Amino acid sequence: MKRLGRAIKSTAIFIILALLASACAKNSKLFGGGELSGLACPQVAVLEGPGELTRFVDGKTGKIADVLFQARVEIIGSTCTYEGNSVVVTADTKLRVIRGPAETKREVKLTIFVSVIDEKRTVILWEAMPIVVKFQGPNRNFEFENPVSVQIDLKKGVDLASYSIYGGFEMTSQELEFNRRRQR
Repeated sequence: MKRLGRAIKSTAIFIILALLASACAKNSKLFGGGELSGLACPQVAVLEGPGELTRFVDGKTGKIADVLFQARVEIIGSTCTYEGNSVVVTADTKLRVIRGPAETKREVKLTIFVSVIDEKRTVILWEAMPIVVKFQGPNRNFEFENPVSVQIDLKKGVDLASYSIYGGFEMTSQELEFNRRRQR
């Protein structure tokens, strides 16, 4: 009787695992078909240090009166979609920028980067995206959401989940050190 109970339990576990695996399949009707679930997608993240940027006049750091702007980028969600022998990873991003007391032109220039790292921890793609934010009237805050897509060519025998996609702001070493001190 115990053997029969174990056999039923093993069969039930196998069926559940099979259903979960089929739910993640490319054409599955169970969980949305056409897109991969998060289980097969690469990790998509904003790096902690470069995820925030405080820019000061002339690279000075420390005084609030010298702040040109503060910015933060974050990932809201991501999806993967197969297209032939590649996969397109789309991350929904949110950018927030606050104009500082030293910024008088009502315009902020910054650059966001996206990098793809393969299974060997090698950077296979680095893309810089310059952004110009123009503030209207007395507004000091700017916020918008925008999808960012990256195409990865699939290699045979390599699990897509072994890839990572990272983003953040391009910044000077002084700006990065300022962030790290604040985040401690």
